[in-house]
Amino acid sequence: MSKTNKPSNLDIIKQIYILVPFYNEESHIVATYGMLSRQKLPFVFINDGSTDYTMSILDDIRKKVGGFDIVTYSTNKGKGFAIKEGAKYLIYNKNVDYILIFDSDGQNSISDIPNFLIALRKHPDAKIIIGNRLHSPNNIPLIRLLTNRFMSWLISCIAGQKITDTQCGMRLVHRDVFDLETKCSRFEYESEQLIKASQVGMNIISTPIKCIYEKNQTSKMNCWSDTIRFFKMIFRLLLV
Repeated sequence: MSKTNKPSNLDIIKQIYILVPFYNEESHIVATYGMLSRQKLPFVFINDGSTDYTMSILDDIRKKVGGFDIVTYSTNKGKGFAIKEGAKYLIYNKNVDYILIFDSDGQNSISDIPNFLIALRKHPDAKIIIGNRLHSPNNIPLIRLLTNRFMSWLISCIAGQKITDTQCGMRLVHRDVFDLETKCSRFEYESEQLIKASQVGMNIISTPIKCIYEKNQTSKMNCWSDTIRFFKMIFRLLLV
């Protein structure tokens, strides 16, 4: 019986691009760029209609040092829309196989990127590898922790497979996932993506990452409208 060779880290790196959606992150974007520029994977920023100076800051950096692309549009359409637009750009212009979603608000660390490469090497059939912050949740505010645990339980039940931290934005996604039909365009898109992938039998695994929360950091989620959209998405998928 012949052995199946697992891909090397170098082979995996050649297949991956980092996608960084952002909306009004002028206070974080320089640090985010600084982190990304210190690692080996190429990256692209997606401007989701920012109205502050984030785009100007990034444009200045790109003119001075180059090394990355920016996809931009003028009207804020939501994180889900930004991810889908970025994925479309990378698949058709860079021909990538895997896209690593990396949040621009300082809650992701480049030191966790090797965890995704190791997980992919161990599970080359995985279509989504999602970060798990709940293995050590000490830094998560209590209300967010409780909400996250509830949503992760609910989505895991609907998906039919256990996904420990469904609300984690840092995830490695195979290009095939973006062929699935999705209707959401804001924060609930990330949950819809997990459910849709599960419904067609795609393998989703988790890998531990750091939990980073800044003091007094405010969420861009709108408590009422985003919650309503989330449950509308859940009911719609349950009725299919």
